[in-house]
Amino acid sequence: MRPAWQERIQELWVRSPRNRIVMMVGTGVVAILLLCGTCNLIGAVFSGTVSALFTSNAGPKPTLAPNTGQIDNFNPTFPIPTSQTYPFPNPPAQNVPSSGTPPPSPTASPTPIDSPTPPGGGGGNKIHYQFLPDPSGRDLVSGQTNQIILTGPPGTVVSVSVYLQGDTACLNMNATLDATGNATLTCDIAAKFKNTTVQFSLQAPLLGYYKNYTVQII
Repeated sequence: MRPAWQERIQELWVRSPRNRIVMMVGTGVVAILLLCGTCNLIGAVFSGTVSALFTSNAGPKPTLAPNTGQIDNFNPTFPIPTSQTYPFPNPPAQNVPSSGTPPPSPTASPTPIDSPTPPGGGGGNKIHYQFLPDPSGRDLVSGQTNQIILTGPPGTVVSVSVYLQGDTACLNMNATLDATGNATLTCDIAAKFKNTTVQFSLQAPLLGYYKNYTVQII
């Protein structure tokens, strides 16, 4: 004969679906609790075993000698990075003569500057000048009427100024280059300006050309 509690459970199971649901949920909760307890027990046993293994194989521990203030059996070491040497390019070798004196370095060539050119066209968008009666065409001559020969693109309007101290006769002189690209202006240089220098400017706004020169008066 079956026990009374089994009959009671069977009666509840058959009576209604609600009772069956409650019994299934209760059984599941009990099973989950039992499973969690079993996992915790296994974890505790495993953790204790691992701790025991590590403790049994532990190396020597530092000990403090009495009344010495020093630690025995303890020698810590720290990793030191290895230095790395990088190659440095050597300077190019030079051939040294038998006398032991190194050869001189090459001298840079001077930067070319605009120089006076004879009449006949300036070439490109530049304005060239030449002074007469100076034979070289570079210097102004004191005590005489100097001719300023201009060459450049035909039809260009050129403004010329010779900045003589206390003398405005040769300031803001304008000329238009003819069909051959030439024009001539005159400037009287007093004798008192001999052996001095003067500022000489050329301006051609339509070409975007603006130049200043230091000219010797002879």
